[in-house]
Amino acid sequence: MGVESRSRRVRTGVVLFCSLFAFLVAPLLLVLTHGHTWARHPAAVEIKVSSLEKHDESLSDRIDALLLHKRNATLFSRALSYQAAIDKGIMLTCLMEEPDITKVQDYLTRNKPGISATSQWNDFGAIAANGWVRDRISAPIFDPDDYVDIFGGDEANNIYIKWDQAQEVVYNGVTYRPSGGEYGNLFNAEGGVIAADFNYSPQNNAPPGTPSNQIVPLRSWSDVVFLTWQQRCSSRSAPVSGLRKIFRVTVSGTDSLNIITQAVAYEGGSMDASWDNKVRMPAGHPSFYAILGTVNGNGLAWMLIQHRAQFGHLTITAVSYFFHEDSKNLYFEIAPYTGPSNPP
Repeated sequence: MGVESRSRRVRTGVVLFCSLFAFLVAPLLLVLTHGHTWARHPAAVEIKVSSLEKHDESLSDRIDALLLHKRNATLFSRALSYQAAIDKGIMLTCLMEEPDITKVQDYLTRNKPGISATSQWNDFGAIAANGWVRDRISAPIFDPDDYVDIFGGDEANNIYIKWDQAQEVVYNGVTYRPSGGEYGNLFNAEGGVIAADFNYSPQNNAPPGTPSNQIVPLRSWSDVVFLTWQQRCSSRSAPVSGLRKIFRVTVSGTDSLNIITQAVAYEGGSMDASWDNKVRMPAGHPSFYAILGTVNGNGLAWMLIQHRAQFGHLTITAVSYFFHEDSKNLYFEIAPYTGPSNPP
């Protein structure tokens, strides 16, 4: 009887060990030995995502479904900060793709109080009224001649415009002191190109401790760049809706580069990849969402979301990373909306 009892205990122990191994260790070994198999093949995660193709459900449901899918698909493969970037990118993608702007507003009202689906800034005169002054001396950090073949279009149509929030103004009865904000970008209206170069928001450059209500209302990169693009298109008889390429040249932020490095590695690419061998990440890839969720991506998304009345329904369909002239760069592809992007 004692021998039987010991034998039963041994068998029970073996079963428990095998169960624990199958549940905890085996998936980890699978990831380590097969290059993040779960992350690269989300289909292995049993989650139905066909409902993502429908727009009769609520926008919140669509975002939640994508978040759930991607959280499971990236199990064991990413740190929390990377996952947070993915989550933000998913939300922005869904907001860009939602055809009904009222649903976008409903979602923002519930989840992002104070943020509007439609920007109040449509008049170019608001730039000067908010103390932004054209800097006609500064040149871009990068040499546009080095990027001619990459940007495309006629280089004669390239113009670099830099705004400095350098003037004290009274706006709607409130006095605002200069913040030191700087937005420098290259525009090619005929070619449908914007190249973001040197951009620091008023919030970033204002003296430490400056309350938000002491910074001019027109402060976001997305609004200042949109107004400049709209004015440039008007002066060149080009359609505002013709925007097709946005570049982030000379990316240098530590947080963004950390996310970009992980995204490129996830795609099996190299941080030394040239333009011809750029690492392309289409919408639907976790790496796409991660980069869109950084400061180098979310401003672009907000510009398309909040200025849909002027742009038409445009979305970001892919982002590519490439190394050029000792600089790390991002290229965002813009296209008219044709349908929701789904997990690969």
